[in-house]
Amino acid sequence: LTDYYGYEEIVGLRFHNFNVPRDAIVTNATIQFTVDTPSSGPIKLQIRAEKSEYSTQFDNSTLDLSKRLLTDSEVIWSPPDWLAVSDSGSAQRTSNLSILVNEVVSMNNWYAGSALSFIFRRSGTDNATNTRTATSGTISDPPLLQLEYLGRPCIDNISFVDEGGFPCTERAGINCFSVHFDYGFTRLGMANLISNCPITCGVCSVTVTSSPTPTPFPYSSLAFTTLQVSS
Repeated sequence: LTDYYGYEEIVGLRFHNFNVPRDAIVTNATIQFTVDTPSSGPIKLQIRAEKSEYSTQFDNSTLDLSKRLLTDSEVIWSPPDWLAVSDSGSAQRTSNLSILVNEVVSMNNWYAGSALSFIFRRSGTDNATNTRTATSGTISDPPLLQLEYLGRPCIDNISFVDEGGFPCTERAGINCFSVHFDYGFTRLGMANLISNCPITCGVCSVTVTSSPTPTPFPYSSLAFTTLQVSS
């Protein structure tokens, strides 16, 4: 991240198949980076999440990142110097982002298996020539979102009736994540089905209590855009 010839650089990280149920209580969330190029000097970054029940893929359209609706909450991260290539420790780990994740997964239309994006940009008046450069390969040392959360008990809601008028037991064997397309459900209806019928929808394996070992989610895509800095 830097000021590039009078333009502010904005970076986005998108995580797909984000298998966290709606209304989960996220207690800790960090993104772990790996150093690509050593760098030093003070830097302060603002991190926010896209406020969407499904973050769409990044594209090459003008201002794709900057025009997205973001969370009301933000997290400030001031990473220390990155001293050596391939370092991947506490210095390369963000501050706790759980406040951002909780704001997104509490949305009515959120569902387990959706996609979540984080947007990074500069904050404050730190030296714009200072940068941090991490590896971005999807196979070799990708950024990892590490998560700890408390899920609700994994039982089907026996009193629930979906938008088609059926209880959980009548939806056994279907793909709950495609009912929006296959059966004409609204996105809210799909989210309600997955949330109320976790056994039927096969999401119980991810509804876990907080663990000493955070669940890692590799990112699916990276993008950056630039905005002209006001004079």
